[in-house]
Amino acid sequence: MRKSLKYGFCLLAWLALAFPDKADVPWRIPNYSSYVELKDGTVLCGAKYDSWHEGPTGKVCAGGLYDSWHEGGTGEVACGGQYDSWHEGPTGKVCAGGLYDSWHEGGTGEVACGGQYDSWHEGPTGKVCAGGLYDSWHEGGTGEVACGGQYDSWHEGPTGKVCAGGLYDSWHEGGTGEVACGGKYASFHKSSTGKVCFGGLYQPASFSKPSLDAPSRETTGTTASAARQAAKLMIFGGENHKTYLGCLTCSEYEPDSVKNKFGENGSPYSSESIRNQYSEYGSRYSSEGACNPYASDPPVIVDQNGKYYGRLSLNRYHAELGIGAKLYDWLKDDVCGK
Repeated sequence: MRKSLKYGFCLLAWLALAFPDKADVPWRIPNYSSYVELKDGTVLCGAKYDSWHEGPTGKVCAGGLYDSWHEGGTGEVACGGQYDSWHEGPTGKVCAGGLYDSWHEGGTGEVACGGQYDSWHEGPTGKVCAGGLYDSWHEGGTGEVACGGQYDSWHEGPTGKVCAGGLYDSWHEGGTGEVACGGKYASFHKSSTGKVCFGGLYQPASFSKPSLDAPSRETTGTTASAARQAAKLMIFGGENHKTYLGCLTCSEYEPDSVKNKFGENGSPYSSESIRNQYSEYGSRYSSEGACNPYASDPPVIVDQNGKYYGRLSLNRYHAELGIGAKLYDWLKDDVCGK
């Protein structure tokens, strides 16, 4: 049932995902009818998936069309979008289905609110949740916060915890680096501390047909201006393009710049650098090498919003070269040499 991912789940792997940790707000891949399992064991289910999946580390997810629950071997639990009740595992982990109209509090204080619940709940340990039909936010006694599915803004508590409503179309970053993305936001945001959130409408390039003419994912909202920044063009290579190979448009002083010859992605000695002619990504003979004029699967070029631009390659005849054609001379002379 699992689909073959032609372009890989490159962006999500690179960002070392920091998913929402509340059982009542799972992020599902929009318009996707299967699941994805990442190298670190993280699993993601599609909004149109009608089952569940458990990864090798015990992480679990449930599809938007699934009408029950699943409990993993380590006690993790997930409830489907079409499930009308709750489930609590032996370790106290809880989840609530998308059709559930109330809340559940586990024996360890974990709480979950259903998708059809129109209020909030706070447990004795300060854990909070907000229902899918709730149109505001709640802040618990310990600083935990939760935003409802019908809330159109964000909230930040005194401890720096943040949440974003289901109708919010942008992101918010708290003073401590915590981030939250709204349900109507179509991209992701990475904070200064490395925390990441994904909007409810975010769909990685891997799950949509690549197009060099695709519009940029602009946003609206009180913090949208901060998201409108110059595109950071990045390259990914290897199997399913999961290996981050650096930034093409960054200054030579940035640690991940391909121009920084002292950095991991610009060093001629790094295994994850296109400048290393002995690595699979810089080799003249590897099918995945940028410097191979006959490469069949050279590195892909994408931006921070998941927009696909083409390939970085000396193969002038690659069907998906795209913007890579403009980088050909630089690649040939500065990276690959004579």
